[in-house]
Amino acid sequence: MGDVLSLVEKAEAAIKEDEAEALTARLLAAKFDFNDFLKQYKMVTGMGSMGSIMKMLPGARPRACPTLPKRVRRRRSVA
Repeated sequence: MGDVLSLVEKAEAAIKEDEAEALTARLLAAKFDFNDFLKQYKMVTGMGSMGSIMKMLPGARPRACPTLPKRVRRRRSVA
C-alpha cells in the first residue's frame, strides 16, 4: 500500500524547512538553476534510495522498483 507517515518523517528529518522555502521562492521567481537542483537532489537522497521512497508511496507498484536494475543489466549484456 504505502507508508506515508514514515515518508513524511523521513522528509522532515532530511529536508531543512528554511532551505526548502528558499528553493521554492527561487523556483517561483524563475531563478532556479542547476545548483538549486543539486541541493534539492541531495535533500531527497538523504531520505534513502529511490526504491525505498517509492515503496512508501501509495499506488506505487512495489514490483517496479526491483525490476529496473534487471532491465538495465540485460541491456548492457546485449549491447
